[in-house]
Amino acid sequence: MFILFNTYRKSHPKIFWLIVALAISMLSFGIGSILLIKDEDLRTVYSDLSFPFYDLIATAALIFASKQSSKISKRLAWGWGMLAIAQFFITLGDILWAIFEVYLKITPFPSIADVFYLSFYPFFLAGILLLLVRRFQRSEWIKRTLDIGIIMIAAILGFWIFLIQPLIGLGPTASSLQNFLTVAYPVGDLILLFALLVLMYYRSEKFIHGSLLILSIYALVTIVTDSIFSYQSLTGTYISGGVLDL
Repeated sequence: MFILFNTYRKSHPKIFWLIVALAISMLSFGIGSILLIKDEDLRTVYSDLSFPFYDLIATAALIFASKQSSKISKRLAWGWGMLAIAQFFITLGDILWAIFEVYLKITPFPSIADVFYLSFYPFFLAGILLLLVRRFQRSEWIKRTLDIGIIMIAAILGFWIFLIQPLIGLGPTASSLQNFLTVAYPVGDLILLFALLVLMYYRSEKFIHGSLLILSIYALVTIVTDSIFSYQSLTGTYISGGVLDL
């Protein structure tokens, strides 16, 4: 656990522990709602109204990371700032999703919320690229780039064979917009995977290992849940407020 809390400061500011406590508390409430709230509609309402608060805490944490990183490097500060913007787009998407599903009683997929959800990916990639300040020799750059290229080619083929092509085949009766969005999310996940690989292969020596671990877990969980969401949305089996949302 020590690696998760390793920083360049001898002691953490109080806001750090506040964010950690809020994150653990909200995760516990989320798990509790799934286990204890049996009514599906009530669970959906709780999910839609609570998730924007989760997003805001994550955004605040990233802004705090940007502020702290400014003491080390302006580039690192901009990197964490871009990640904060990316997370804020998720926040706006979840707010619109809640408005559509809870207040307007309409299906939020597809909707304008998807514009904000999809905007997350390029800003996340931009943030990761800004976090890279380590210098390599040319031979090392070539070697690492080839490694990433091989993994990405395999991932693209895997996504196409096992996810994108089946999704296209499953949606002959869906609208063009819905089909486009259903495919757009797996493409966004490929961007996320690329960002994760870049982070792992080109990370700065100043980059904290705990941050790398948490960002890596975040990216992997997002890729898996996005893929399941795309499949369930197109097949009509997605249930709002369930484990997948959490």
